[in-house]
Amino acid sequence: MKRFDSFFTRALIAVFCSALAYADSSGNFTATGTSAACTATPATFNVATGGFGGQTLSGGTTATSFSTAIQTPSGQGTTLVIRPSMTTGLFTSTKLTTTINNATADVGISVCVNVDATPAHPAGIPVSPSNCVVYDQRIQQVSNTLFGNLATCIPPPASGACTTDGDCASGSTCTNPSGGSGAGLCQAPAPGCSFELLQTTLSAHSFDFVVPVSNGTHNVVLTWGLIGSNSTNGSTDACVGPISLTVQQVKNFKNSQTISFTTN
Repeated sequence: MKRFDSFFTRALIAVFCSALAYADSSGNFTATGTSAACTATPATFNVATGGFGGQTLSGGTTATSFSTAIQTPSGQGTTLVIRPSMTTGLFTSTKLTTTINNATADVGISVCVNVDATPAHPAGIPVSPSNCVVYDQRIQQVSNTLFGNLATCIPPPASGACTTDGDCASGSTCTNPSGGSGAGLCQAPAPGCSFELLQTTLSAHSFDFVVPVSNGTHNVVLTWGLIGSNSTNGSTDACVGPISLTVQQVKNFKNSQTISFTTN
């Protein structure tokens, strides 16, 4: 009977240890985020000013960070895979005048992940490949000598009967004050005498941050902010959302290749 009890005890211990090992290797998961979404729309042309106006980016989140916590077990190779995913929007506008012949608009969104950060150690524990990555960036530059050529910037005489712009060659417009059928004339533009550039972009991104950890509860903080700078007559805007932040505990077993990152 004692032999049976001893065997039964050893079996229970084996099952219990196996369950612990499975729990240690099966992982844990948490997530947070927002459904607030950015929207991109075309700018509106203002006939009175001869330029574009109106907001092209709207919506998105007003927050600049998210945080969550995850419990991990003890054991060698315990690692967090952190994946911030977000839709990003960028707007750049450059405008030239008779006194300004070049302009630069530079805007981007930098995303950072910190784990177990404290006032004494604001970066927290090491994150691979880096704490921060650029999710989006655009540099828009424009230069022009148009205003130095205004004396010769004269459109050719209007010619060719038309009713609407569709009756004229590409790039020409129909000048038809009366609106009558065939009562207008096609006006070709003066070559090289007009220039304007607007760009609006939406992109979706995700990136895996890898963090080896010890046992305990770990606080994961996701932050983002604008980067870039503008010259005179350059303006920018940006938008973020929706966002999801997922954190998964994984296991790097002894018989697997070790987690490694290079700098080249």
